[in-house]
Amino acid sequence: MSVSSPAIVVAAYNRAASLSRLLASLSNAFYTKNTKLIISIDKSNNDDVLEIASEFLWQHGEKEIIAHKKNLGLRKHILKCGDLTNLYESVVILEDDLYVSPYFYQYASHAINYYQDEKSVAGVSLYSNSFNHTAQLPFTPLLDGHDIYFMQLAASWGQAWTRSQWGLFKAWYDQEPILIDIKDIPKNILEWPETSWLKYFNAYLILKNKFFVFPRQSFTTNFSDTGTHHKNISSLFQVPLSYGNHSSSFSDFSSSSAKYDSYCEILPDCINTLTDNLSKINYCLDIYGEKPINSLLEYVITSKPCKSYIKSYGLQLKPPELNVLENIKGTNIVLAKKSDIISNKEQDFASIALKFEYFYVMPSIKTLVSLLFTKILTKLGLLNK
Repeated sequence: MSVSSPAIVVAAYNRAASLSRLLASLSNAFYTKNTKLIISIDKSNNDDVLEIASEFLWQHGEKEIIAHKKNLGLRKHILKCGDLTNLYESVVILEDDLYVSPYFYQYASHAINYYQDEKSVAGVSLYSNSFNHTAQLPFTPLLDGHDIYFMQLAASWGQAWTRSQWGLFKAWYDQEPILIDIKDIPKNILEWPETSWLKYFNAYLILKNKFFVFPRQSFTTNFSDTGTHHKNISSLFQVPLSYGNHSSSFSDFSSSSAKYDSYCEILPDCINTLTDNLSKINYCLDIYGEKPINSLLEYVITSKPCKSYIKSYGLQLKPPELNVLENIKGTNIVLAKKSDIISNKEQDFASIALKFEYFYVMPSIKTLVSLLFTKILTKLGLLNK
């Protein structure tokens, strides 16, 4: 059974220009039937936001404006938007600093229908994540022949929920969970401000072992306009938008080889489906080197410095787990016992430099120093004397 076409919910606050830009992109997208648009406006001192919402002409169905009389704050506002699943079988929620692909609605509709009965899936992202926020390094999922991958992190830059998916989360949230008591939540997520609804949803995913579906080609992008969680405009989270009209190739959760945990580390069962070399060992992955030692299993594939190791790999192929799958020679990644990890402190400069060079495709630090030194000598006129 398929769920009905999702209602589009735009969450706005005090950014008039941002809202106008998002609404323009929504207007230019493709819809196959009448589509409900709801513009939910949190109370602010900017009357221009309500004026833009009121004057916007929505030609693809019914438009409704919800103007909250009291300021809710970001977390409560998004929770209110999610609660609209009580009225609609599914919703697509878009904050006002986003921009959508012309095919965002087509993808969202297909994805929520495909995964509505998958118990391991708690929501659908329209944004393709390309950054590991915990490690502060780029992230690329393994190419497994499908147009999606799974991650134990929720999306806030364009997401869709069915009534059931949202209801299960909300029932848990209403119990007022204490996040610090939940194991395996990355430290940076715990440190997000209390205005963040996302850290609660991430905690829910980790605790209940559920995942979000992410597209490989993004159907939203983020302008990161100045707002509650952004103090400066940045292009860091801008990603290419999908402009191709095609049917997405979805993968069942159980058969996917691209499933990632909350640290953006691929799950061991994905590795084990692609190679027999590690199937007899109960291990976890820590290639980014960000997991606390007390959260690791007895055996770990890590980039942390170790006193000794069972097996080692290089760091050349991308994404980094391919070095393990293809048994690339080197000593940058090791399979070791947790007890042999030297420390959980910040890694040494050489290790940090190597990761920076690998993820950002740049010359080695040694080469950069040499080039800089050469440039200084040249400028001083000393190089050829």
